Amino acid sequence: DRESTLADFKSNVCNLLIATSIAARGLDVKDLELVVNFDVPNHYEDYVHRVGRTGRAGRKGHAITFISEEEARYTPDLLKALELSEQPVPQDLKALADGFMAKVKQGLEQTHGTGFGGSGFKFDEQEDEARKAAKKAQAKEYGFEYDKSDSDDDDDEVRKKTDVTLSTPVLVGQVLPDTQGPNALLSMNSAENPARQAALAAAMKLQQNLLKLQQNALPEHYEAELEINDFPQNARWKVTHKETLGPISEWTGAAITT
Repeated sequence: DRESTLADFKSNVCNLLIATSIAARGLDVKDLELVVNFDVPNHYEDYVHRVGRTGRAGRKGHAITFISEEEARYTPDLLKALELSEQPVPQDLKALADGFMAKVKQGLEQTHGTGFGGSGFKFDEQEDEARKAAKKAQAKEYGFEYDKSDSDDDDDEVRKKTDVTLSTPVLVGQVLPDTQGPNALLSMNSAENPARQAALAAAMKLQQNLLKLQQNALPEHYEAELEINDFPQNARWKVTHKETLGPISEWTGAAITT
């Protein structure tokens, strides 16, 4: 019945469709010019998908949403959608949202959930800051200079103190020959070029960090035993079948014996 109703609406057999949010996704009607939300959407994503049924592919469309004072908890989502789409915000809606947020700060109201959840990436500012912090820490551990082009942070903690411009390029292979190692730096003359001294110190630190990483990366052997005798026969047969064990071994590189 649903598919038949949508087909009639798309083919203009009927020009009015009353539906729940089930029609908010996957419905593409080229000549749809008006969407009316009689019941205000209860989260931002639902609002975006509802009004997204009109004004598609560069066409013009209008979306009207009814909202009352009792539904003030949903006004921040509407405000966010209008601001992100650079649409004018009605003063009544702005006042309703400000009043609700004031009650939230006073502890008289609580914001509602987003309607979506999960354990994957959120792609929000907090997650982006955590990624940048991890990148800084990794750069510091390897002895490299952190690239500020990926961050607006003015923290110079990660930047090396060897920002002196070298008159001639110095290769790591020339600084630390394999036959001498880091101990060769101990004989460095204090009267040498300060830029060369800084480069040698940075190269020694880098080599020490690399050696440390290589030592920590030694292969280790792990073994685990799972008891399946208490499971039903069909379950035991399923987990010991080649079609089940094969993909696990291929994905993890582990050897499985039964």
